[in-house]
Amino acid sequence: MLSSTEQVKNFLLGPLPAVYCDLFYYLGISSLVVAILTLFALPTAFYPRFNPTQFFLLIIISILYFLVYLTDRILYNLCLNNKKAGKEGLSIQPKSADQSKTATTTAAPPTAAPPTAAPEAAQQGGVAKDANKHM
Repeated sequence: MLSSTEQVKNFLLGPLPAVYCDLFYYLGISSLVVAILTLFALPTAFYPRFNPTQFFLLIIISILYFLVYLTDRILYNLCLNNKKAGKEGLSIQPKSADQSKTATTTAAPPTAAPPTAAPEAAQQGGVAKDANKHM
């Protein structure tokens, strides 16, 4: 049984059903429309005379709404891919620590680093191990 704080956490921050993917679609379309309308409002910065503050504000607003559109489009595609992976029975869970260690060790071949005396000197307090052989 879940405690009341875990229930509140799951309610507020838990995963949402796949139906919410459409929310990203509609938010993206609406932000694209606002960005385009903002670009169409640019000529108002020139009437009756040029207002540089209004012009630059309209440009900044348009850029920001294009970024919101791009973000919503990415989130929508991620949501669709996640929903598709769930239908196909693919694992969406992150790898465990043991699986990620084996994946990283087998993915890259080991490379041999040239031996240096610096780590040995640091361990010996500045004196290398080979220094005793010469005395």
